[in-house]
Amino acid sequence: MPVDVHSARRVYSLDKEVTYGTVEALGGTEFLMTHKDPPVMAVPDELDTDQDEYTGYKHLTRVDVERFKLEYTEERLLAPNDMALFSALMLGSVSTTNPAAGVYQHVIEWEDAINLKSVTMWEETADRGQKLFAGIVCVAMDLLFPKGKFATLSRQLRGDGSEASGGSLAAKTQISESRYLKYQDLDFKLGGTYSEATGVGSIAGGTSKKALLADIKLAMRNKAEPDWGYGNSDGYADNWRKGELKSLDLFQIGTTLEPDDSTDSDKVAAETKECAELVLVGPQIGETGYYYTVRVLFPVVQPFDASRSRNKQIATCDLAWTALEDTSVNNWPLVQIQVINGTAGYLG
Repeated sequence: MPVDVHSARRVYSLDKEVTYGTVEALGGTEFLMTHKDPPVMAVPDELDTDQDEYTGYKHLTRVDVERFKLEYTEERLLAPNDMALFSALMLGSVSTTNPAAGVYQHVIEWEDAINLKSVTMWEETADRGQKLFAGIVCVAMDLLFPKGKFATLSRQLRGDGSEASGGSLAAKTQISESRYLKYQDLDFKLGGTYSEATGVGSIAGGTSKKALLADIKLAMRNKAEPDWGYGNSDGYADNWRKGELKSLDLFQIGTTLEPDDSTDSDKVAAETKECAELVLVGPQIGETGYYYTVRVLFPVVQPFDASRSRNKQIATCDLAWTALEDTSVNNWPLVQIQVINGTAGYLG
């Protein structure tokens, strides 16, 4: 009998797995993740057959599963809760302060450790029942800000390839739509001076480009790949490791400006290095005076590509920036992501 896909529920543990691939129990404060994707399923990743062997038979007599994989992508409206969890998974380092009752500020930065942190995903669907998937890591994130619409966050997630029986998620609640962030919540600034106070970064003197923006997107990658250890007999990944880090697309900002008077496009030839800040400020958290916020700070970016086009009768310019490591005595982080929301912590 057909079943309705809309009854699906999905939850991630907010605490990290102590050991990669070891299930992390839910702690009670998790929230339902809405998504547009089908239920998750582990599938074979590497097969071995007797196709090239002389066996005395005309057809295959053997198919062996060498290992399994779990790969999926989620896309949903951008909420500070999602941004904090998945950017912490992708970058690795998160510290949290509590500036007011019910308000938490999370500062997320790139961690030098090679192995990624992981969480456990719990899923409940009408067709497959209650499942859990261990070793979930985040290998890529894309933030899109289409004009006139809500911002979206797409994340590429991976697991160790295992799946097991889960539990009921009926008690979990969905995030309030009032916390979703929109294109009109956005500002994008270039230039200025980066500094930090007690580990929290800020950029003073940047120039807002939001009046010129026709489009903007932010892509983040950690190039992670699975690691299988010798002596592994279960066919599941032992860890996920960051890959090649000297890459133009590790952190990349793409913009379409209209119009462009060459102020920014000339920076490509000039090899201009400057700060960049992308910030979204949403509704107030209760009556605290604090607001749901996502802020992405780059102490050093450099544009590396530019092209001119048009939007009907309007001249436009596409520009791409990449993040660079700070080589000054300050040794500022490659990127700092700040999220203000009502969740007490991540990856504890």
